[in-house]
Amino acid sequence: MAITFDDASPRDVAAHDEPSRADASSARRTWGIALGVLGLAGIAVGSVTGAIAVSDKSSLGQESHDAGVGSTRFYADRSTAETFANVSTAGLIVGGAALVAASPST
Repeated sequence: MAITFDDASPRDVAAHDEPSRADASSARRTWGIALGVLGLAGIAVGSVTGAIAVSDKSSLGQESHDAGVGSTRFYADRSTAETFANVSTAGLIVGGAALVAASPST
């Protein structure tokens, strides 16, 4: 049984095993851009669904005084408005968190 050694010094081996700073910076930049896009999308979804929820709430106020609107329709519309409000809240929270995570640290 023979043992052979490579001519590379320990310093050379360690340099090849670690990723370079450029690779790490590139990966951070890619993740930052991805999180930024996710954050902006979350804010956009939250804003649009929030506007729809506000509009639905206004319609519910009018429906509550209209005797021709049945309770089934009223409660279905209320459920829809609540769903849009919940999606809006979640979108704004996720979007804001993603934007904070994407911001460069100093």
